[in-house]
Amino acid sequence: MPVQQVFRIPRQSFVADVAAWVLAGLVMVLIYYGFFTPYVSTGVKVLVGCAAFGLFSGMLSYLSTERRIVKTLKAQGNFAIPAGRHLTVSKKIFILITSVVGMITLAILLMVLHDVYYLIG
Repeated sequence: MPVQQVFRIPRQSFVADVAAWVLAGLVMVLIYYGFFTPYVSTGVKVLVGCAAFGLFSGMLSYLSTERRIVKTLKAQGNFAIPAGRHLTVSKKIFILITSVVGMITLAILLMVLHDVYYLIG
């Protein structure tokens, strides 16, 4: 397999993890709406929480897969990074932290909004 295709595997792993978590969130929301009649914000909170976990899980999977690829190619002696734009590990971690904190903040704001509506009503 060409090296360029090998370096696409971590990104595919990331997308698969995020998609699995979002799909799990959708299933939970559908089951919940099937048995109860909650507020719409409840479903949004569940989806935001699942997306936050998906981002975290996906980034861990991405970094782990990328590390294994680099170790394997280095051990084989034919390590060559394909041409193109690459992100450093610190930028990847910054993106992870920023996105997870943003998602968790959104979930907390939705919970506060729910409490405000309860107090007003």
